[in-house]
Amino acid sequence: MENRPANSSAATIVATGLLLLSKVETNPAHKKIWSTAAIDILNSIMSPHGILPERVY
Repeated sequence: MENRPANSSAATIVATGLLLLSKVETNPAHKKIWSTAAIDILNSIMSPHGILPERVY
């Protein structure tokens, strides 16, 4: 397997889509699932051990 850096742009696009989905979702449980997943992705991107460990955004 090739060793290449993770793509924070793709992860951010996915997180944005999940947040948009959570805004139109009518089921409160599903709304929470989508928004929590988006926040988890964004937190992962910005964590010291995540995709962007040197905080280069």
